[in-house]
Order: sequence, then C-alpha cells, then structure tokens
Amino acid sequence: MARLFPACQALCAGLAAATGDRSATVDSVLWLACNKQLLDIDADGVRFVPRAGTRRSIYETAE
Repeated sequence: MARLFPACQALCAGLAAATGDRSATVDSVLWLACNKQLLDIDADGVRFVPRAGTRRSIYETAE
C-alpha cells in the first residue's frame, strides 16, 4: 500500500497538469469513479467498466 500512494499522487498530478484542474479535484473524481464501480483496478492495471447510470432529477421528490 505504501508504494501505491506516490503512484496515485503522480497520476493525479499528471492528469491535473493536462486538464488544468487541481490535483485534489482529479483525485476526487477518480475516487468517485472507483466508488461507483466505474473503474476496476487490479494488478493488471485500470479499466473503465461501463455501467448504466441511475440518474434522477434533483427536482423529483422521494416517494
């Protein structure tokens, strides 16, 4: 785990430099994508996992 943190920081820094976003923003987006199971990370690398979204209007009321 200790070796993964510098790799994650480097990834976020590179993506932040490329997009003009803050490194913390990139980190948050990647974390959210992992949390929503849109990214699969294992020893072979990182893969995007397309999933159907569960979008809902902010104006709908809960029933």
